Amino acid sequence: MIVGIAKRWKQVITYFYTGKGSDGTIYKQIIVEIIEKASAIGLYVQGVVSDMGSSNQAMWRAFGINVSKHSTVQNKLI
Repeated sequence: MIVGIAKRWKQVITYFYTGKGSDGTIYKQIIVEIIEKASAIGLYVQGVVSDMGSSNQAMWRAFGINVSKHSTVQNKLI
């Protein structure tokens, strides 16, 4: 789903029914493609949000982002 920050709007762009055996590394390709297409029509993606299910954790690792219980983020461009 894409939502506006400055103005109130939202649009579902895709959804998937997945099981416990889904490969989270494939999600990286999907996210990158969505961001590229949004950018091509003039939308600026400021963040991506997910729960921390095992498939989504695999996606974040594919992006090079690893989070543990004691991790911190300090306003860095990823």
